[in-house]
Amino acid sequence: MRQRFVISAILLAFAVVPMVFAIEEGKAATEKKVELAVGDKAPLVEAKDDEGKSWKLADHVGERIVVLYFYPADMTPGCTRQACGYRDNLDKLRELGATVVGVSGDSVENHKLFKKAHDLNFTLLADEDGEIAKAYGIPVRAGSSIEREIDGKNVTLTRGVTADRRTVVIGKDGKIADIAPIRDAAGDSERVIGIVRELAEKDKKPIRLGDASPKWKDLAGVDAKKHSLDDYKDAKVLVTVITCNSCPVAKAYEGRLKEFTKAYEGKSVQVVAINVNNTPADSLENMKKRAEAEKFNFPYLYDPSQAIALQLGATVTPHWFVFDEKRQLRYRGAFDDNQDPSRVETTHVPAVVDALLAGKEIENKEARAFGCGIKWDKKR
Repeated sequence: MRQRFVISAILLAFAVVPMVFAIEEGKAATEKKVELAVGDKAPLVEAKDDEGKSWKLADHVGERIVVLYFYPADMTPGCTRQACGYRDNLDKLRELGATVVGVSGDSVENHKLFKKAHDLNFTLLADEDGEIAKAYGIPVRAGSSIEREIDGKNVTLTRGVTADRRTVVIGKDGKIADIAPIRDAAGDSERVIGIVRELAEKDKKPIRLGDASPKWKDLAGVDAKKHSLDDYKDAKVLVTVITCNSCPVAKAYEGRLKEFTKAYEGKSVQVVAINVNNTPADSLENMKKRAEAEKFNFPYLYDPSQAIALQLGATVTPHWFVFDEKRQLRYRGAFDDNQDPSRVETTHVPAVVDALLAGKEIENKEARAFGCGIKWDKKR
């Protein structure tokens, strides 16, 4: 009887071993390390900043290049040198269109002390549980406490986790442009300037057919409101025209623009006109007068930065761009083939819009735009 019990126990033990391995394998699978590389979509993380407010990466992607630099701890020698490097180079990075954000396992209060002690001029995020670091595949280990003298007082700074020192650069397209471990903390900001400069030069190039629309926002309209691309996210088709008040060709197309807007009303087609000209005749005040006099039935917006025209590759007024439901560029060029409506033989923009609404192939994706040259700022 005893022998039978021993044999049963041995068999049970062998049966349990695979179960243990299965549990461990399952645990390992659920805790599988994230591995991100250049070209991957950046996780849209969210955390408390050094003022205790919610900071969301989604609010910045598309508008700016984002530099997320992960560092081990506030008020430590290497991390202080790295932070001061970014502080001293922040103006250069901002001019290149970048936003700098430091991330560590320290608390909001620790970050406040760190920023005050070294006059830091950029945002710090409190990643006390290491979730942001883990989302980017950055190793973390247990946190700890350090003692520092601040304003003549001994202060204990405790952090939730300690992350490896790595820097992630995210392009305006929301993709990772660089992700690397950092050995030279003091020189990290100088290294990043080179990466950001390359991205900034790339961003100056106009989008191509199939590319996503530039994410413009807060453009003043003749209706005294601010307008953004996201305001029209429900439309299946977005038609953007770079136009103005002063160009005779642009004026010749105002009637067709109004008729086109009215014809596609209720069909989930949004028309947006944007003026970028840097001339007194094309000021916002004169735009308002023109819109009222001509009874424009579409949003008429002003972009004095001229960024939208550069990003679209617009060269004349009017210059038309048609985007599909995913806001990918499907057509660019002229509205039709003749300034004189009585001599038009081929209409381009309506044909493209009809094809998109019907889910059909677009026959002509480009046509030479004609009109008056854009009045660029002299600095350009």
